Amino acid sequence: MNTLARFTAIERTTLTREVDQLVARGLIERTTPANDRRRVSLSLTEEGEKVFAQGIPIVAEATQQAMKGVDPERLREFARTLQVIMLNLVDDPDWAHDLISYARPERPRLAPPKG
Repeated sequence: MNTLARFTAIERTTLTREVDQLVARGLIERTTPANDRRRVSLSLTEEGEKVFAQGIPIVAEATQQAMKGVDPERLREFARTLQVIMLNLVDDPDWAHDLISYARPERPRLAPPKG
């Protein structure tokens, strides 16, 4: 939930309620790895995949409409400007990078075994 809250800018308690509703509707499922009961993974169910797939063309069309007539070079410049703004607003450069790239936060790297 912490990771999802970081990427959505939604308060954890609100996000938990929303996830509960999506689980109740059968769109996502929660799983907890046996080796780390503190972690919770969320994934789309088959029905969730269908709903998600229905949304893709809607978002693509809206994006295409919004970008109509925008010069590609100006769009690249705008993207670079937004990256600078994000880096100015977010105190943690790693978090800013994750937000900019929609990346999953890196897991801590384990040290190689000694010997």
